[in-house]
Amino acid sequence: VLGALNMGVSVATGYYLTPIVSRRVSSLHAALEAGNPLVLVELVIAINAMGIVAAQAFSKKVFTRAIDANKENISVNRENISELMKRMEALEATNKRLSNKVVSLGGDAEDP
Repeated sequence: VLGALNMGVSVATGYYLTPIVSRRVSSLHAALEAGNPLVLVELVIAINAMGIVAAQAFSKKVFTRAIDANKENISVNRENISELMKRMEALEATNKRLSNKVVSLGGDAEDP
């Protein structure tokens, strides 16, 4: 249903804009054929403006989607880091106990 509605809006908009756009394209074409440099500059600026607007619209969608997807992972990553820190502290404590045991048995504990 939404696809048909979207298609109908597109067709209606295109039908409404076709005479306006065709008139503007015809006048631009005639001015360019006549060698008017001002129209050429206007055309280049218009194409650049459309490109900038399209690029900004696209980049905002892409980056906001990427940021939103990563927001959920932040808390998970913090929990993972917290768990890893606890495991590292436990391993260091075990390593220290084993090192002390080696020294108490007359061995030499290597410094890391």
